[in-house]
Amino acid sequence: ISSGWNLLSYPFKDTTAVSEIFPFAMPPVWAFDVETGYYRTLDSAFAGMGFWLFSLCDTTTAVHGANEADTIEITMYPGWNLFGTSSISVPESTIIEHSEILPPIFTFDSETGLYISVDELMPGYGYWILAVDTVDITLP
Repeated sequence: ISSGWNLLSYPFKDTTAVSEIFPFAMPPVWAFDVETGYYRTLDSAFAGMGFWLFSLCDTTTAVHGANEADTIEITMYPGWNLFGTSSISVPESTIIEHSEILPPIFTFDSETGLYISVDELMPGYGYWILAVDTVDITLP
């Protein structure tokens, strides 16, 4: 985790307070609600949700949950969706095979401050994707 803004997710089945997972972060943590088009503060993290976290320092942290989320279901809505993945790496092709999804998928590189497209989604990272219609996606 880099000093500054980080785009993250939580790849576990349980719901956990973000202050317990990331005690070094400066509150609040932000999630994007595509249905309203607004950011909202986030108190708890759960599998499938992407969020913005501001870290006061460069750090490494071990994140532990009750159960790894080996499969999650996510509903994507028309517009930009901020999401996270399961506890295993997921190829981009698993998501963009849906006709409702427009590639590419982006993450935020906190070291450079740039959005970058990805070929593989990794646990713990957050991602942006554009949907043209509502679609339910199951991630392995």
